[in-house]
Amino acid sequence: EAFKLLKERGLIDSRTGSGAYVTRPEAQNLSDVMARIIRCDGIDTPSIYDVREVLECAAVRRAVTCASEEQLSAMEAILERLRDRRLDAEERRDLDFDFHYLIAQASGNPLLALLVQTMSNIFKEYISTGIFTQGGIDDAMMRHQRIMDALKARDLDKADRAMREQLDQSLENAKN
Repeated sequence: EAFKLLKERGLIDSRTGSGAYVTRPEAQNLSDVMARIIRCDGIDTPSIYDVREVLECAAVRRAVTCASEEQLSAMEAILERLRDRRLDAEERRDLDFDFHYLIAQASGNPLLALLVQTMSNIFKEYISTGIFTQGGIDDAMMRHQRIMDALKARDLDKADRAMREQLDQSLENAKN
């Protein structure tokens, strides 16, 4: 039973006739575990946003100087896809998270990117709330574009301010 549970969680790989081997956990498995811990421990929305601010503001500040032109182009492509009004809520939520994850990757710090990815389930829950608020899609697009413009201009202060404003608005959406 213990091996079965470990295999289900992606922590071991069992091979017939050979034994069980420890595997590298997938980020999605870690995200599932983090989401369960957060729910079981009753960690509140402001605490989650404190961590989100720490991670995402650090990521955007680093991305200002570290992002490659290819990474900036990938972020632009996501923003272009987000402009499509025909996207369903799940697609929009996933693309929104992908934009933030690309910023974390562009930070040049693989651990920072992994931590953002590990929080994906929780972050996506909060992103979803903004989609359903009145004017939420347009507001999110405007705020994401400000972040993008600051990144392209390599303006650290504007990038940090734009990310903080976006996260502040997201927190307001989550409270409502």
